[in-house]
Amino acid sequence: MAEKEQAEGAWAKNNGDVVWVLVDRSDPHGPILSACETHRIKGFLKPQGHDQVQNAWYYALAYVITPPQYQKRGYATHLLRLLHYVLCSDPPAFPTDWGNFPTVLKDLVAEGQDPQLNEEGAPPTPMSAEVIIEKKSLRTTDFPKACGMLLSNDVSEAFYARCGLGPDGVGFIAPEEWQWELEWELGNGVDFSHWETLYESDIPPIAALLSRLSEQRVQATSSTNKAVFCPDPASEGILTFASVRGAYGPQPAWRKFPQPLGIRLPAHKGTSGEVHQDDTIILFALYNQQVGDGLLITYIHNLSPDVLPSALSALDRLISEQGAGWNMGRVWDLDSSNDLAAAWKQSGRRVNVNRRRGTGSHLLSWCFYQGKTEVLDRQLWTWL
Repeated sequence: MAEKEQAEGAWAKNNGDVVWVLVDRSDPHGPILSACETHRIKGFLKPQGHDQVQNAWYYALAYVITPPQYQKRGYATHLLRLLHYVLCSDPPAFPTDWGNFPTVLKDLVAEGQDPQLNEEGAPPTPMSAEVIIEKKSLRTTDFPKACGMLLSNDVSEAFYARCGLGPDGVGFIAPEEWQWELEWELGNGVDFSHWETLYESDIPPIAALLSRLSEQRVQATSSTNKAVFCPDPASEGILTFASVRGAYGPQPAWRKFPQPLGIRLPAHKGTSGEVHQDDTIILFALYNQQVGDGLLITYIHNLSPDVLPSALSALDRLISEQGAGWNMGRVWDLDSSNDLAAAWKQSGRRVNVNRRRGTGSHLLSWCFYQGKTEVLDRQLWTWL
């Protein structure tokens, strides 16, 4: 799966997907003490007190792993704390008791050049930094400075809360209001006229539209008392990550390819194939066992309560056509006070609205480097 992801995943292009490892300074080519994987993603940021949106980068933390013999020694925590310093756009002073700053990029790659590797695939000279990158052909431009790091947490909140910028920095936070999930019962829909099924070739203009609207939303939100941030749906491969990633590995017998990625209700007659701001767009992942069972709604755009019954019928039909055995669907970032959630409850289907909690619940967690930050989009498409 890892090789397939590196070869085919749009998010992995141009070294967007990288593994970092922690090693002993005195033995940089010795045993790996801890490791993690990151994805590089674009976003829109309006810093606190500013009135203009900036293009920004963030890194999504895919996993952290420590060999059994090195666990419970603080290596994973130290790896992430060091990594924040490497990636942060404006880090605080490096703690003197940590030794030298991890000059990972300077040591590994000269500006604008590929690293020269020996026959074993390792740099020819020892590196002084504790953090190194497990990948070839890297450039400093592959690691733009970031505004923060995202995590879909399946383990301990307490552990990641300790992994902040510096020894006393605030680590990953996962407020309860970020964790809403609505589950609903799939049925036998009858009213699904005019809905179009979306495939991979339909996604680029949709991503461009959603990107523009996300930037406008950040611009329109006050940053008087906090920074404002939204991931960029046009960041390569991210909008459909859950769908594409779910197609890696063993697949159920009912899976058909090419896989549908969403449905669209054009706002204007005769505009099939043309994307408009007032279209209704629903993106989904038909199958992703890393997230869980069911039809996974990853992005909702311009879905009004009065259109919801037709949308649910269209999704029912699609599940039936695909032969999927799902009897329920899930959507993130809809709480009980939301008008759309209320319409879902009035649809005549069994509906549950709850907060995700505990191990394996994919808690949306952020570690922002610029302090208090409002996140404007917490839908399932941001899962990594």
